[in-house]
Amino acid sequence: MRVMIAGGGTGGHLFPGIAVAEELRRRDANAGVLFVGSKAGIEVKAVPRAGFDLALIPVSGLRRVGRLRRLMGLLRLPLAMLQAALLVLRFRPQVALGCGGYAAGPAVLMAFLLGVPCAIMEQNAIPGLTNRLLGKIARRVFAGLPTTGFGGNKILMLGNPVRRDLIAVRRLAYCPKDTVTLLVIGGSQGARAINEAMMSVASLAVAAGDDSDNCVDTGARALRIVHQTGKADCQRVERAYAEAGFDRVRVCAFIEDMASAWGEADLVLGRAGATSIAEMTVCGRPGILVPFPGAVDDHQSVNARTLVAAGAAVLLPQEELTGVSLWQTIESLAFDRARLSEMAARSKGLGKPDAAAEIVNTLEREFGGRRQAGGGTAAGVVS
Repeated sequence: MRVMIAGGGTGGHLFPGIAVAEELRRRDANAGVLFVGSKAGIEVKAVPRAGFDLALIPVSGLRRVGRLRRLMGLLRLPLAMLQAALLVLRFRPQVALGCGGYAAGPAVLMAFLLGVPCAIMEQNAIPGLTNRLLGKIARRVFAGLPTTGFGGNKILMLGNPVRRDLIAVRRLAYCPKDTVTLLVIGGSQGARAINEAMMSVASLAVAAGDDSDNCVDTGARALRIVHQTGKADCQRVERAYAEAGFDRVRVCAFIEDMASAWGEADLVLGRAGATSIAEMTVCGRPGILVPFPGAVDDHQSVNARTLVAAGAAVLLPQEELTGVSLWQTIESLAFDRARLSEMAARSKGLGKPDAAAEIVNTLEREFGGRRQAGGGTAAGVVS
Protein backbone atom coordinates (compact mmCIF):
# COMPACT_ATOMS: atom_id res chain seq x y z
CA MET A 1 0.00 0.00 0.00
CA ARG A 2 1.17 3.56 -0.71
CA VAL A 3 0.32 6.21 1.87
CA MET A 4 1.26 9.89 2.01
CA ILE A 5 1.29 11.12 5.61
CA ALA A 6 1.20 14.90 5.88
CA GLY A 7 1.67 17.20 8.84
CA GLY A 8 3.85 17.53 11.89
CA GLY A 9 5.52 20.56 13.38
CA THR A 10 5.31 19.13 16.90
CA GLY A 11 5.68 15.64 18.28
CA GLY A 12 1.99 15.64 19.16
CA HIS A 13 1.07 15.76 15.50
CA LEU A 14 3.97 13.79 14.06
CA PHE A 15 4.38 10.75 16.32
CA PRO A 16 0.90 9.31 15.65
CA GLY A 17 1.76 9.48 11.95
CA ILE A 18 5.02 7.65 12.56
CA ALA A 19 3.11 5.00 14.53
CA VAL A 20 0.83 4.38 11.54
CA ALA A 21 3.84 4.24 9.21
CA GLU A 22 5.53 1.68 11.46
CA GLU A 23 2.42 -0.49 11.39
CA LEU A 24 2.26 -0.28 7.59
CA ARG A 25 5.90 -1.37 7.32
CA ARG A 26 5.43 -4.09 9.92
CA ARG A 27 2.79 -5.66 7.71
CA ASP A 28 4.59 -5.07 4.43
CA ALA A 29 8.29 -4.20 4.30
CA ASN A 30 7.73 -2.78 0.81
CA ALA A 31 4.85 -0.50 1.76
CA GLY A 32 5.30 2.96 0.25
CA VAL A 33 5.29 5.71 2.86
CA LEU A 34 6.06 9.37 2.23
CA PHE A 35 5.90 12.04 4.91
CA VAL A 36 5.28 15.66 3.93
CA GLY A 37 6.25 18.36 6.40
CA SER A 38 8.03 21.69 6.81
CA LYS A 39 11.65 22.53 7.52
CA ALA A 40 10.71 24.19 10.82
CA GLY A 41 9.10 21.09 12.31
CA ILE A 42 10.35 18.21 14.43
CA GLU A 43 9.81 15.95 11.40
CA VAL A 44 13.12 17.11 9.85
CA LYS A 45 15.03 14.91 12.31
CA ALA A 46 12.40 12.49 13.59
CA VAL A 47 11.16 11.08 10.27
CA PRO A 48 14.56 10.10 8.80
CA ARG A 49 15.55 8.71 12.19
CA ALA A 50 12.47 6.49 12.06
CA GLY A 51 13.53 5.25 8.62
CA PHE A 52 10.96 6.95 6.39
CA ASP A 53 11.19 9.34 3.46
CA LEU A 54 10.36 12.99 4.00
CA ALA A 55 9.53 15.80 1.58
CA LEU A 56 9.49 19.41 2.74
CA ILE A 57 7.17 22.12 1.46
CA PRO A 58 7.45 25.88 2.23
CA VAL A 59 4.56 26.33 4.62
CA SER A 60 4.13 28.00 8.03
CA GLY A 61 1.37 28.68 10.51
CA LEU A 62 -1.25 31.38 10.00
CA ARG A 63 -2.84 31.50 13.46
CA ARG A 64 -1.41 33.02 16.64
CA VAL A 65 1.42 34.72 14.73
CA GLY A 66 2.15 38.36 13.98
CA ARG A 67 0.90 40.16 10.90
CA LEU A 68 4.22 39.91 9.06
CA ARG A 69 4.54 36.17 9.65
CA ARG A 70 0.92 35.65 8.64
CA LEU A 71 1.51 37.61 5.42
CA MET A 72 4.66 35.62 4.65
CA GLY A 73 2.77 32.41 5.32
CA LEU A 74 0.02 33.41 2.90
CA LEU A 75 2.56 34.32 0.23
CA ARG A 76 4.19 30.88 0.56
CA LEU A 77 0.94 28.99 0.10
CA PRO A 78 0.82 28.96 -3.74
CA LEU A 79 4.35 27.51 -3.95
CA ALA A 80 3.56 25.01 -1.18
CA MET A 81 0.47 23.84 -3.03
CA LEU A 82 2.37 23.53 -6.30
CA GLN A 83 5.11 21.48 -4.66
CA ALA A 84 2.51 19.35 -2.88
CA ALA A 85 0.78 18.66 -6.21
CA LEU A 86 4.07 17.57 -7.78
CA LEU A 87 4.73 15.24 -4.83
CA VAL A 88 1.31 13.64 -5.22
CA LEU A 89 1.84 13.15 -8.95
CA ARG A 90 5.27 11.65 -8.37
CA PHE A 91 4.49 9.43 -5.40
CA ARG A 92 0.94 8.42 -6.49
CA PRO A 93 -0.47 7.53 -3.06
CA GLN A 94 -3.54 5.37 -2.63
CA VAL A 95 -4.57 7.58 0.28
CA ALA A 96 -3.41 10.85 1.82
CA LEU A 97 -3.48 10.86 5.62
CA GLY A 98 -3.29 14.17 7.48
CA CYS A 99 -1.90 13.96 11.01
CA GLY A 100 -2.39 17.61 11.98
CA GLY A 101 -0.21 20.68 11.73
CA TYR A 102 -0.06 23.30 9.00
CA ALA A 103 1.91 21.19 6.48
CA ALA A 104 -1.08 18.86 6.26
CA GLY A 105 -3.26 21.54 4.70
CA PRO A 106 -1.67 22.02 1.26
CA ALA A 107 -0.60 18.37 0.94
CA VAL A 108 -3.97 16.79 1.72
CA LEU A 109 -5.90 19.43 -0.23
CA MET A 110 -3.83 18.91 -3.38
CA ALA A 111 -4.13 15.14 -3.03
CA PHE A 112 -7.91 15.55 -2.88
CA LEU A 113 -7.97 17.82 -5.94
CA LEU A 114 -5.91 15.24 -7.84
CA GLY A 115 -8.39 12.49 -7.06
CA VAL A 116 -6.66 10.82 -4.11
CA PRO A 117 -9.00 9.83 -1.22
CA CYS A 118 -8.13 11.52 2.04
CA ALA A 119 -8.37 10.80 5.75
CA ILE A 120 -7.24 12.69 8.82
CA MET A 121 -6.23 11.87 12.38
CA GLU A 122 -7.63 14.15 15.07
CA GLN A 123 -5.78 13.60 18.33
CA ASN A 124 -7.55 16.19 20.48
CA ALA A 125 -11.06 16.61 21.83
CA ILE A 126 -11.33 19.94 19.98
CA PRO A 127 -9.96 19.91 16.42
CA GLY A 128 -7.51 22.53 15.19
CA LEU A 129 -8.11 24.82 12.21
CA THR A 130 -6.29 22.63 9.66
CA ASN A 131 -8.26 19.53 10.58
CA ARG A 132 -11.55 21.41 10.76
CA LEU A 133 -11.03 22.48 7.15
CA LEU A 134 -9.69 19.14 5.93
CA GLY A 135 -12.51 17.34 7.71
CA LYS A 136 -14.87 18.69 5.06
CA ILE A 137 -13.08 16.74 2.30
CA ALA A 138 -11.87 13.73 4.29
CA ARG A 139 -13.64 10.42 3.88
CA ARG A 140 -12.54 9.29 7.35
CA VAL A 141 -11.68 11.01 10.61
CA PHE A 142 -9.71 8.85 13.05
CA ALA A 143 -10.37 10.31 16.50
CA GLY A 144 -8.22 9.82 19.56
CA LEU A 145 -10.77 11.30 21.98
CA PRO A 146 -14.47 12.08 21.74
CA THR A 147 -14.54 15.04 19.36
CA THR A 148 -16.93 17.41 17.63
CA GLY A 149 -16.91 19.41 14.43
CA PHE A 150 -17.03 16.60 11.87
CA GLY A 151 -19.81 14.68 10.19
CA GLY A 152 -20.71 11.87 12.57
CA ASN A 153 -20.62 9.19 9.88
CA LYS A 154 -16.97 10.00 9.14
CA ILE A 155 -15.63 9.56 12.65
CA LEU A 156 -14.04 6.36 13.91
CA MET A 157 -13.06 6.58 17.58
CA LEU A 158 -10.01 4.30 17.43
CA GLY A 159 -7.61 6.05 19.79
CA ASN A 160 -4.41 7.99 19.26
CA PRO A 161 -1.62 5.81 17.78
CA VAL A 162 1.64 5.47 19.68
CA ARG A 163 4.98 4.12 18.51
CA ARG A 164 5.45 0.38 18.78
CA ASP A 165 8.30 0.57 21.29
CA LEU A 166 5.90 2.12 23.81
CA ILE A 167 3.44 -0.75 23.57
CA ALA A 168 6.08 -3.05 25.09
CA VAL A 169 6.07 -0.85 28.21
CA ARG A 170 2.39 -1.72 28.71
CA ARG A 171 3.34 -5.35 29.30
CA LEU A 172 5.56 -4.45 32.25
CA ALA A 173 4.00 -4.78 35.69
CA TYR A 174 3.61 -1.39 37.39
CA CYS A 175 5.14 -1.37 40.86
CA PRO A 176 6.29 1.94 42.42
CA LYS A 177 9.90 1.65 43.54
CA ASP A 178 11.46 2.78 46.80
CA THR A 179 13.15 5.55 44.82
CA VAL A 180 10.18 7.04 42.98
CA THR A 181 10.99 8.28 39.47
CA LEU A 182 9.15 11.40 38.31
CA LEU A 183 9.24 11.89 34.54
CA VAL A 184 8.82 15.55 33.56
CA ILE A 185 7.89 16.14 29.92
CA GLY A 186 6.60 19.37 28.47
CA GLY A 187 6.28 18.07 24.93
CA SER A 188 9.00 17.93 22.30
CA GLN A 189 9.80 21.63 22.86
CA GLY A 190 9.60 21.54 26.65
CA ALA A 191 7.33 23.77 28.75
CA ARG A 192 8.70 27.00 30.27
CA ALA A 193 6.12 27.24 33.08
CA ILE A 194 6.71 23.64 34.19
CA ASN A 195 10.47 24.12 34.00
CA GLU A 196 10.26 27.24 36.17
CA ALA A 197 8.14 25.47 38.79
CA MET A 198 10.46 22.44 38.86
CA MET A 199 13.44 24.71 39.51
CA SER A 200 11.71 25.74 42.74
CA VAL A 201 10.67 22.16 43.49
CA ALA A 202 14.34 21.14 43.54
CA SER A 203 15.00 23.30 46.60
CA LEU A 204 11.78 22.23 48.32
CA ALA A 205 12.56 18.56 47.77
CA VAL A 206 16.03 18.97 49.25
CA ALA A 207 14.56 20.82 52.25
CA ALA A 208 12.02 18.02 52.78
CA GLY A 209 14.81 15.44 52.77
CA ASP A 210 14.57 11.68 52.40
CA ASP A 211 13.13 11.25 55.87
CA SER A 212 9.96 13.29 55.47
CA ASP A 213 6.86 11.94 57.18
CA ASN A 214 5.40 10.81 53.87
CA CYS A 215 8.50 8.81 53.03
CA VAL A 216 8.59 7.08 56.38
CA ASP A 217 4.85 6.31 56.38
CA THR A 218 4.89 4.54 53.03
CA GLY A 219 8.36 3.09 52.86
CA ALA A 220 9.44 5.25 49.92
CA ARG A 221 12.91 6.64 50.50
CA ALA A 222 13.65 9.16 47.78
CA LEU A 223 12.54 11.03 44.69
CA ARG A 224 14.40 10.79 41.39
CA ILE A 225 13.64 13.10 38.49
CA VAL A 226 14.07 12.65 34.74
CA HIS A 227 13.39 16.05 33.19
CA GLN A 228 13.02 16.81 29.48
CA THR A 229 13.31 20.60 29.29
CA GLY A 230 13.39 21.48 25.61
CA LYS A 231 16.51 23.00 24.08
CA ALA A 232 15.98 26.57 25.28
CA ASP A 233 15.88 25.81 29.02
CA CYS A 234 18.20 22.83 29.37
CA GLN A 235 21.32 24.47 30.78
CA ARG A 236 19.39 26.84 33.04
CA VAL A 237 17.30 24.04 34.57
CA GLU A 238 20.32 21.79 34.99
CA ARG A 239 22.13 24.60 36.82
CA ALA A 240 19.13 25.17 39.12
CA TYR A 241 19.10 21.54 40.23
CA ALA A 242 22.85 21.70 40.89
CA GLU A 243 22.59 24.93 42.89
CA ALA A 244 19.77 23.44 44.98
CA GLY A 245 21.90 20.38 45.72
CA PHE A 246 19.41 17.98 44.14
CA ASP A 247 21.57 15.30 42.54
CA ARG A 248 19.06 12.49 41.81
CA VAL A 249 18.17 14.04 38.47
CA ARG A 250 18.80 13.60 34.75
CA VAL A 251 18.20 16.72 32.69
CA CYS A 252 18.11 16.64 28.90
CA ALA A 253 16.78 18.83 26.13
CA PHE A 254 15.06 15.93 24.36
CA ILE A 255 14.66 12.26 25.25
CA GLU A 256 15.41 10.04 22.27
CA ASP A 257 14.47 6.77 23.98
CA MET A 258 11.01 7.55 25.32
CA ALA A 259 10.16 3.89 25.78
CA SER A 260 12.85 3.54 28.44
CA ALA A 261 11.79 6.81 30.06
CA TRP A 262 8.17 5.68 30.31
CA GLY A 263 9.26 2.28 31.57
CA GLU A 264 11.29 3.83 34.40
CA ALA A 265 8.61 6.34 35.40
CA ASP A 266 6.44 5.89 38.48
CA LEU A 267 4.70 9.25 38.01
CA VAL A 268 4.55 11.68 35.08
CA LEU A 269 4.29 15.47 35.06
CA GLY A 270 3.47 17.18 31.80
CA ARG A 271 1.09 18.99 29.52
CA ALA A 272 -2.16 17.48 28.32
CA GLY A 273 -1.47 17.17 24.63
CA ALA A 274 -3.25 14.25 23.02
CA THR A 275 -0.08 12.31 22.21
CA SER A 276 1.28 12.66 25.74
CA ILE A 277 -2.04 11.42 27.10
CA ALA A 278 -2.10 8.52 24.64
CA GLU A 279 1.42 7.48 25.61
CA MET A 280 0.66 7.83 29.31
CA THR A 281 -2.42 5.62 29.09
CA VAL A 282 -0.90 3.00 26.80
CA CYS A 283 2.04 2.73 29.21
CA GLY A 284 -0.33 2.82 32.19
CA ARG A 285 1.27 5.64 34.17
CA PRO A 286 -0.39 8.07 36.62
CA GLY A 287 0.00 11.74 35.84
CA ILE A 288 -0.02 15.34 37.00
CA LEU A 289 -1.37 17.35 34.09
CA VAL A 290 -0.74 21.08 33.55
CA PRO A 291 -2.67 22.00 30.39
CA PHE A 292 -1.10 24.65 28.18
CA PRO A 293 -3.43 27.65 28.54
CA GLY A 294 -2.48 28.97 25.11
CA ALA A 295 -3.68 25.84 23.31
CA VAL A 296 -6.27 26.62 20.64
CA ASP A 297 -9.77 26.56 22.17
CA ASP A 298 -8.18 25.39 25.44
CA HIS A 299 -8.33 21.84 24.08
CA GLN A 300 -5.67 20.56 26.49
CA SER A 301 -7.93 21.25 29.47
CA VAL A 302 -10.66 19.25 27.77
CA ASN A 303 -8.16 16.44 27.13
CA ALA A 304 -7.01 16.46 30.75
CA ARG A 305 -10.49 16.28 32.22
CA THR A 306 -11.03 12.94 30.48
CA LEU A 307 -8.21 11.41 32.56
CA VAL A 308 -9.09 13.25 35.75
CA ALA A 309 -12.69 12.00 35.56
CA ALA A 310 -11.38 8.44 35.24
CA GLY A 311 -9.09 8.81 38.27
CA ALA A 312 -5.93 8.40 36.18
CA ALA A 313 -4.48 11.88 36.74
CA VAL A 314 -4.75 15.07 38.76
CA LEU A 315 -5.18 18.48 37.19
CA LEU A 316 -3.02 21.46 38.15
CA PRO A 317 -4.02 24.53 36.11
CA GLN A 318 -1.11 26.71 35.07
CA GLU A 319 -2.58 29.74 36.83
CA GLU A 320 -2.25 27.78 40.09
CA LEU A 321 1.20 26.42 39.26
CA THR A 322 3.94 27.48 41.68
CA GLY A 323 6.90 25.67 43.11
CA VAL A 324 4.99 25.15 46.37
CA SER A 325 1.74 23.93 44.80
CA LEU A 326 3.63 21.60 42.47
CA TRP A 327 5.78 20.15 45.24
CA GLN A 328 2.71 19.58 47.42
CA THR A 329 1.02 17.74 44.55
CA ILE A 330 4.10 15.65 43.79
CA GLU A 331 4.63 14.80 47.45
CA SER A 332 1.00 13.80 47.99
CA LEU A 333 1.19 11.33 45.11
CA ALA A 334 4.76 10.13 44.82
CA PHE A 335 4.95 8.66 48.30
CA ASP A 336 1.50 7.08 48.36
CA ARG A 337 2.04 3.66 46.80
CA ALA A 338 -1.59 2.60 46.97
CA ARG A 339 -2.83 5.73 45.23
CA LEU A 340 -0.15 5.53 42.53
CA SER A 341 -1.02 1.92 41.79
CA GLU A 342 -4.75 2.68 41.60
CA MET A 343 -4.19 5.64 39.27
CA ALA A 344 -1.86 3.56 37.10
CA ALA A 345 -4.49 0.86 36.72
CA ARG A 346 -7.12 3.43 35.73
CA SER A 347 -4.71 5.03 33.28
CA LYS A 348 -3.94 1.69 31.67
CA GLY A 349 -7.64 1.00 31.34
CA LEU A 350 -7.96 4.07 29.11
CA GLY A 351 -5.07 3.09 26.84
CA LYS A 352 -5.66 1.99 23.25
CA PRO A 353 -2.52 0.08 22.22
CA ASP A 354 -4.16 -1.19 19.02
CA ALA A 355 -4.99 2.26 17.61
CA ALA A 356 -2.36 2.17 14.85
CA ALA A 357 -3.38 -1.35 13.81
CA GLU A 358 -7.06 -0.38 13.68
CA ILE A 359 -6.31 2.70 11.57
CA VAL A 360 -4.23 0.65 9.12
CA ASN A 361 -6.98 -1.98 8.99
CA THR A 362 -9.39 0.74 7.89
CA LEU A 363 -6.95 2.21 5.36
CA GLU A 364 -6.38 -1.20 3.81
CA ARG A 365 -10.06 -2.10 3.79
CA GLU A 366 -11.37 1.19 2.40
CA PHE A 367 -8.49 2.45 0.25
CA GLY A 368 -6.06 -0.42 -0.24
CA GLY A 369 -7.70 -1.80 -3.37
CA ARG A 370 -7.37 1.45 -5.29
CA ARG A 371 -4.79 0.86 -8.05
CA GLN A 372 -2.37 3.56 -9.10
CA ALA A 373 -0.64 3.97 -12.44
CA GLY A 374 3.13 4.36 -12.37
CA GLY A 375 4.82 5.44 -9.19
CA GLY A 376 7.88 4.21 -7.42
CA THR A 377 9.66 4.78 -4.18
CA ALA A 378 10.06 8.27 -2.79
CA ALA A 379 13.66 7.84 -1.62
CA GLY A 380 15.71 11.00 -1.93
CA VAL A 381 12.71 13.27 -2.27
CA VAL A 382 13.74 15.43 0.71
CA SER A 383 14.01 19.05 -0.39
